[in-house]
Amino acid sequence: MISHHKHGIKQTLGAFLVVLIGSAALFLVIRPNLYSVASEKKTYVPPEGILLSLPDTDKIDTSEKITTEPNAKSRDIYIAQPQGLPLFKVTEVVDGNTIILEGISRIRLIGIKAPDQDEEFGIEATDFLKALVDQKEVYFQIDEKNPQDELGRLRGIIYIDKKNVNIEILRAGFAHIFPTTPSIVGYDDWAYFENEAREAKRGLWSGEKPKLKDILKPSF
Repeated sequence: MISHHKHGIKQTLGAFLVVLIGSAALFLVIRPNLYSVASEKKTYVPPEGILLSLPDTDKIDTSEKITTEPNAKSRDIYIAQPQGLPLFKVTEVVDGNTIILEGISRIRLIGIKAPDQDEEFGIEATDFLKALVDQKEVYFQIDEKNPQDELGRLRGIIYIDKKNVNIEILRAGFAHIFPTTPSIVGYDDWAYFENEAREAKRGLWSGEKPKLKDILKPSF
């Protein structure tokens, strides 16, 4: 009877050892995978464009900045002169937005409307344009979307000395934005320059008639 009891104890101990050894072996197999998962969590990199935290707002200047300098887009429009344009001599300045080019007759400057000669600032607008282009050579860009007006004038932009003359008239305050449809120039394209003249109280927005020498300002 004692022999049977000892035999039972040996079987129980053997079974316990088998379970213990099996558990240890299983732990050794699983352990590397557990470390791998933990490591992956520590080195997680979010997809591009995903922010994990908000920026430090204390370091951000949220105050509105007001400047009289043109923004980059406006400046690019102002100084950009299309390549390969034909060159013509200005033989006459009719008014603040109409000129005559040698060989192709009258040109209506697009995107702007200057006062007529018999209107307030009409003479000043004409004199301003004369000072810029009369008897000089200019580059002419025709409005491909609307090349001719109801009076038979060709419509377009003229450039001289890398200046967009249509915009120069706006900047001096001797015209306001006057878009037509269709056209290569829209209202928003040049609105900045009319606002510049308004804020500076030039020409039409001044309330008084300045001398010509005071409004022929250098470009940017």
